[in-house]
Amino acid sequence: MRKEEYHLQLSKFLSLVLRHKPAVLELELDNQGFVPLDEFLSALQKQPRWREVTESDILEVIDNSDKKRFELVEGKIRALYGHSLAVEVEYPEVEPPPNLYHGTAWGSVPQILEEGLKPEGRRYVHLSALLWDAVQIGRRRDPNPVILRVKTEEARNSGIRFFSAGGGSASGRKASDGIFLTEEIPPEFLEIVT
Repeated sequence: MRKEEYHLQLSKFLSLVLRHKPAVLELELDNQGFVPLDEFLSALQKQPRWREVTESDILEVIDNSDKKRFELVEGKIRALYGHSLAVEVEYPEVEPPPNLYHGTAWGSVPQILEEGLKPEGRRYVHLSALLWDAVQIGRRRDPNPVILRVKTEEARNSGIRFFSAGGGSASGRKASDGIFLTEEIPPEFLEIVT
């Protein structure tokens, strides 16, 4: 298996464990979603599929993730966003760019246009700064997704708060991945782009 494919599969497994199911590796996350990296690596290496994984592999996934999904702080690893678990990740409130986008399946559009965007089992609604990223995310549920544009200035002026999901990398650099979070977006602040 190519190194890139191996790291992609590792990233997906990290997301599963650190966002949704730490019990898969018999781990417990602290209230901020962290687990010690050495404990995580040891539990991971007990799995036949990941027996050969190294700390370097994990650090490479953290640093090269296109959406900066993970961070390493003081020897502990966590997912930055996308949790279905109750964790207390603090995100800085930010002024969003003029356009944010959300990709979704056609079947979801009537409900979204009536009720707005809601977290649907996660803690936040995820929005992309780039149209292309929203298309890619929407394709997870529909090969030809609908792209919604958020009227960010109007939403913010009405009291909707936006947060940056960018975090630190394994090397300590600040990430800016173009993912923004919010608790919900009422329908009046949405318009269909495609």
